[in-house]
Amino acid sequence: MIIPVYFVVALMPEARPLIRKFGLSIDQECAALPIYQNDGGVRLVVSGIGSMAAVAATAYLHLRQGEIRDAVWMNVGIAGHRNYPIGQAVLAHKITDADSGKSWYPPIVFDPHCPTVDVVSVRRPERSYPTESAYDMEAAGFYREAARHSSAELIHSLKIISDTADAAASRKTVTPDLADRLVEARVGLIDDIVERLIALARPLLRRNEEPSVFKRMLRQWHFTVSQQHQLRRLLARRRAIKADTRISIDSLSSCGDSRSVLRELGRRLDGMPVQLNR
Repeated sequence: MIIPVYFVVALMPEARPLIRKFGLSIDQECAALPIYQNDGGVRLVVSGIGSMAAVAATAYLHLRQGEIRDAVWMNVGIAGHRNYPIGQAVLAHKITDADSGKSWYPPIVFDPHCPTVDVVSVRRPERSYPTESAYDMEAAGFYREAARHSSAELIHSLKIISDTADAAASRKTVTPDLADRLVEARVGLIDDIVERLIALARPLLRRNEEPSVFKRMLRQWHFTVSQQHQLRRLLARRRAIKADTRISIDSLSSCGDSRSVLRELGRRLDGMPVQLNR
């Protein structure tokens, strides 16, 4: 079972290390925003700067990928912090939109192997760092939109510190080369977090798959109420089978009526072992 993993990244220098790490190539059919992809379910959209750009890019990626529920979503990019050293990776446990004051609290139900912080998304680059929060420009817009499409524990924002109060006083902007190098140094950590989120997403995707399959089959064949109960029981058995041997519903398309569907589905399931250990 392929678990979709969606990255939302503001700028190409931040995106390039992830493109290299996951072997992504440009989707030539996407004209509105650049989307990169591989055959393993990883997709990356380059949003541009700011919360509203992140909202639009997150919504666009969700729509382009078929509005899949419970995908893994990650916002990766650079941020500033008063005290953390340049190059430190931090995961957001609270995200606040500085303009509206609204906050979100991503539940971290795994060990991220890095500190967790408050992230404040601002409209313009922060230079003074008045609190102990990390400051960025996209996390709030990203999280606000991604939360409409997936479970909260699967949506996270990871920032790499590129500025501190001392560094900001002597440098006006972070160079593209520095941004690339900072993210490149943390791709191993990012990959580890992705794997942990995939493990969390797998049972959610299985849980949500069966209702859609059930509705699809009801549209294709007419089932009586009694037959619908039988179908639900068969689909529950189907859910317990290992993903690589699971029966494709498309393979039942030659069945002429609901009775033959139930008979054929039951026959195939009887010949397959149940995977008890998850």
